[in-house]
Amino acid sequence: MELISVDTLKTMQLIGFNYKTAIGEPLTLMLKNFLLSKVKEPDSVSMFEKVLTPELVEILKDDTAYENFRGILGGESND
Repeated sequence: MELISVDTLKTMQLIGFNYKTAIGEPLTLMLKNFLLSKVKEPDSVSMFEKVLTPELVEILKDDTAYENFRGILGGESND
């Protein structure tokens, strides 16, 4: 089952549709709001907002990038 054809997606991109802005940013904001809703201390919320960036979300979505990031921070690897 195909919701939107590949040709339609390519055409939208050619006329200037930005998938990152249209899809990525709202998902990043939803994830940020979800995670912030789990934090109970107000000071932690402001600190969390500074740490949770779109770049960090991208790292968290990619297993290899996450493992590399953990290695840089000195965390144990899952290997």
